[in-house]
Amino acid sequence: MNLLIVNLHDKNALSEVQTLDWALFDAAGKRQQGNYQVALESFDDMIAGKVGEQMSCLLIVPAQQVLIAQVQVPSKQRRHLQKFLPFLVEEVIAEPIEEMHLVLSHLAADGTAEVLAVNHSNMKFWLDQCAQLNIAPHWLTPATSVITCAPDELVVCLDEKEVLIKSARVSLTSSVSNLPNLIELIAADKDAQAGMSQVRLVSTQAFAEKQATQLSALQSQFESEGKSVVLEISPSLFDYLCEQACHQLLTSAKPSAVNLLTAAYQPTLQRNGLGSWRLLGYVAAVCVGLQLLFNVGIGLYLENKGRAVEQQVVQRYRELFPQDGKIVDVKIQMRNHLQQAHEFDADTDFLQLMSVVGYQIQAMNQPQSLQIQQVRYDERQNSLMLDMDVRQIQQLDQFKQELSEQGLAVTILSATEEQQWVKGRLRIDREA
Repeated sequence: MNLLIVNLHDKNALSEVQTLDWALFDAAGKRQQGNYQVALESFDDMIAGKVGEQMSCLLIVPAQQVLIAQVQVPSKQRRHLQKFLPFLVEEVIAEPIEEMHLVLSHLAADGTAEVLAVNHSNMKFWLDQCAQLNIAPHWLTPATSVITCAPDELVVCLDEKEVLIKSARVSLTSSVSNLPNLIELIAADKDAQAGMSQVRLVSTQAFAEKQATQLSALQSQFESEGKSVVLEISPSLFDYLCEQACHQLLTSAKPSAVNLLTAAYQPTLQRNGLGSWRLLGYVAAVCVGLQLLFNVGIGLYLENKGRAVEQQVVQRYRELFPQDGKIVDVKIQMRNHLQQAHEFDADTDFLQLMSVVGYQIQAMNQPQSLQIQQVRYDERQNSLMLDMDVRQIQQLDQFKQELSEQGLAVTILSATEEQQWVKGRLRIDREA
């Protein structure tokens, strides 16, 4: 399968002409043709006759137009992450969340999720441009997402105009004039520095020749921080992105590049050459007939299988609940038993939680210095809310420490000084 890679540029502020880079690769990743800084109007003539139905297309869009945000996902929401994703990222996105297209890049084991957000208007603009260019992209991704890096590696790509920075926790792009500030920002970020032991500097040939002093100083700075530095020289930033893309899409079984063509933007399957439409109609009719016969056969089989399963369920129900003499609807009766069991478990959990908390309250109960004002229990969260007055805030910390040693998770939500008392509110959960 051949691969066409198209890299869209932002419009030049001094010109209305938008340009792109393109390159065509064979199934082995060998470049066949390509060009740089091509006007969109000229692309159709260059690529005419070269795009076939068996060719895949990757569109690389300006990374400045794609916001990459990291949010912490609570463990209880990971199962339904796609549903809660807009609520998690709306606090870190300035634009209205309903105007943004969100794509989950990856979810780390510690609950850190990387999310790509792009305005729907930008998505429509890029796809309209693809229609004008007579190409149908299978992948659409920002430049930073194409770059691959090891978990302990920082990749810095430099050319005369822009810089791309990528690590396991950082994805940045900016003008090359902001490079010192970006490096200083990363150096001050402890999370970004955690586990980072090597740096890969990728410089274009032009940058290496014109900014040799700056490149050498940057290499020395990373080495002084104890990091192993590898310097690579590439003819252009687009050539390096193509090398990374070919490695992921042509040789890797699981590409790491994030495809923005999800949900409503998923590419539709294109019709390929299967001969005449009449022959295709005959094949479709035969397939429909076979499907109908299969559906009838599988329906009869599943009906018989369902009866057998129903008998097994009724027999199992009689074993579990022998006190129920009459079985009218086994599904409804089973649901009622499970609901009663759930209510009993909720009451039991409250009593167990309250017994541990009550013991510690009794052990520390000194009316002159500790008073309980209110106790509330949240059945949905299985958590206890406790309002208490103490003389000193250290008593809240002591109370929290005592409960933590009993395997409970205690969070001090507030502590307010009023006259001679400190009014505290604590949340107590089952697991520490």
